[in-house]
Amino acid sequence: MMKSRIILYMLSCCILTSCFKDIGNYDLHPINEIELITNATDTMEILQFDTLRISVDLDQSIPVDESQLTFRWNAYPYPNGGTDYELGNQRDLAAPIGMKPGNYRLQYTITDTVTDISKIETYLLVVSGKLSEGWLVLEEKPDGTQDVSIVNPDQSIIRDLYYTANAEPLPPNSSKVQVLNANTVQLIFVYAEDDGVQVENASFTKINNQSDWFLNASTTGKVTNQLYTKYAFGAFIIVDNDVHVYAQIPHQLTKYGAPMKGNWSLSEYAIPKDFNAEAIFYDTKNQRFLIHQQNKLMGFSHPAGSAFDMNNVGKELLFIGPSLTTYYNCVMKNNHDDQVYIYRVNLSGAIAGAEVYQVEDAPGIERATFFASSGLYLHIYYAVDNKIYLLDIPAKKSRLVYSFPAGTAITSFKLKQSFGLFVSYPDNNRTLAVATQENNEGKLYTFPISNTGDFENGTYHNVIGGFGKILDIDYKNRPF
Repeated sequence: MMKSRIILYMLSCCILTSCFKDIGNYDLHPINEIELITNATDTMEILQFDTLRISVDLDQSIPVDESQLTFRWNAYPYPNGGTDYELGNQRDLAAPIGMKPGNYRLQYTITDTVTDISKIETYLLVVSGKLSEGWLVLEEKPDGTQDVSIVNPDQSIIRDLYYTANAEPLPPNSSKVQVLNANTVQLIFVYAEDDGVQVENASFTKINNQSDWFLNASTTGKVTNQLYTKYAFGAFIIVDNDVHVYAQIPHQLTKYGAPMKGNWSLSEYAIPKDFNAEAIFYDTKNQRFLIHQQNKLMGFSHPAGSAFDMNNVGKELLFIGPSLTTYYNCVMKNNHDDQVYIYRVNLSGAIAGAEVYQVEDAPGIERATFFASSGLYLHIYYAVDNKIYLLDIPAKKSRLVYSFPAGTAITSFKLKQSFGLFVSYPDNNRTLAVATQENNEGKLYTFPISNTGDFENGTYHNVIGGFGKILDIDYKNRPF
């Protein structure tokens, strides 16, 4: 009986409670709804390093001053996400796109700072690469910093690659740019006085600094060259006239060990062999060749029939470059006079010191500032003042192939030439690129090479101006 009364009491309370009037304040206030009127489409395509421009008009249901709104443009890889790239914080977008080629989700966010309500629009952004192939040009800017441009095969130019991709300048006093190919990996380096950077080949975003290239991160010094064996089974880097060796297949994050120390001072020039971390170096201190084999730097044997003693050359080295088949040309000069010789080293066979030619008639070769050795003919190109000469090695004399206007300074000089066995250009050894300084303007000339080794029609094919002082050039082939 008591239990029934309790249940009845509770039901009565519920009925009475349901009759109370809710006097809370539930007035509804409209919010500012924003619609966008833009020139954007659901999917947008752009070439890397071009500027993406999107104009936006706002259609507000309750107009507020734009000072009350914040804007954010950002992009992230699609579909798997990743790094969030900040592109802008203005209503309209005008941003150079430095991300590497790929698909991205572009997101535009407008936030009302009073209500904290956001309007978000997304688009698919397809970034295509245009750094695949061309001449890399390291130039000094008017403000004293350095940066790299690329001259594409269609002669279009993309400038300031490093700053655009990284929002920072190159290390101070950068002076050399180098492209290296190892198996399916293309690596790009820029070297400065005591530092350097490695950059991603498709975007020029920084991968690491020089300290990251060594197991001992405190390794410093000026890098003068880096080379891989022809089949990329070993890598070498020359720092302050000493060599560091990586006796494996080089890859994106190669780390070198300690320098090899001994009674030598190594030139920047070297001759890579095919396999097993083997390469030939020139010791400028003792004027001799040394070979790296089995993790040692050692001298050569001197078999009968050698044209010269690899262990006792006794001459100043001016240049080394590849020649036909397995030969390399070495430009040597006497210590006591200006007599120049071509020493030819053969990488295959029992005799490395293969041939010697005494140069008899080659104007100014002893003071040439740049050399390039042909892989098609027994020719060496060299630059003196404002002139380019072709040295015919067997004939022991040179001929003038081009003269720039008086007052022109040649500042860099490079043959389009594949050094490894994984890269083959259709026009390998067929183009000589020459950088000049003319009336405070840097220019890049390209000269096509004919079947005689001369320049076609005796002149250049293309010239691109508008650079600062060009410090170095190198050819970037199309990635694998």
